[in-house]
Amino acid sequence: MSIHGFMTHATTIIAYTYEADYHCVACARKRFAIKRTGTVNVDCNDIPIEQQDCEGNTIGVIFATDPDETIHCGDCHGLIYDFD
Repeated sequence: MSIHGFMTHATTIIAYTYEADYHCVACARKRFAIKRTGTVNVDCNDIPIEQQDCEGNTIGVIFATDPDETIHCGDCHGLIYDFD
């Protein structure tokens, strides 16, 4: 499987869902990433596992095999996944 020319696996995180929209990894990292300290569980992108958005919802993870439609980032508007 390839996304934007990069090989991916089923467990590759390609996006996050929060505040009722999709967000690319880069934008989610800018907003939520923390330095690994060993006291907080973080995913492979340094985003806390139980992180909540401003609406009080836990951030969702979109894996490479999840999309069934074309999705864009709600912040930068970049293409995350092209279903075509």
